[in-house]
Amino acid sequence: MIRQKRAQLGKIITTFPVAIIIILIMAVFIVSASLISLFNIPLLPTTITLGENSLLLQKVSVANQKSVSQETLVIDAVKQRIENKMAGQELGESLLPLITKEDECAIILTDENAAAAYYKNGKAYALYYPTFSQLKNALETFSLMINPNTNPRTERFTINVNGKDHDILAYKGDCKHE
Repeated sequence: MIRQKRAQLGKIITTFPVAIIIILIMAVFIVSASLISLFNIPLLPTTITLGENSLLLQKVSVANQKSVSQETLVIDAVKQRIENKMAGQELGESLLPLITKEDECAIILTDENAAAAYYKNGKAYALYYPTFSQLKNALETFSLMINPNTNPRTERFTINVNGKDHDILAYKGDCKHE
């Protein structure tokens, strides 16, 4: 009888520390999961591959801050525009050499503005839409061409500038601008 009571007492004594250890492990897991989600730390790097004919990977000529013309990629020119290191109209004008009779329209939309270059009646034009209302009009004008859900030539890309993500839509192809 005494032996049974000792066994029960031993069982109780070992159960409590094991339960406390399990509770501590669960608490550490919950706290670490909460911190990871709180700081939104990406666990795996995300990569997006652009095709070799991507508008964003085309070379354009832009003026740097010293007004010296330099060759850069469209994606870098867009980044410069987002950082306000380039005038918006200059981004539109930098797209002009990329348009041809076959691909008569090149459009870059960001979450804040839009730039476009297009042919109309045999003449090349560059546009820039700096305000939301003008951007809304541009979206309505070009909506048939730049929808990534309906047009496979539209590319969607996200770029991080100064800790903020900016969505970019890029289109190069037929132009239905009126």
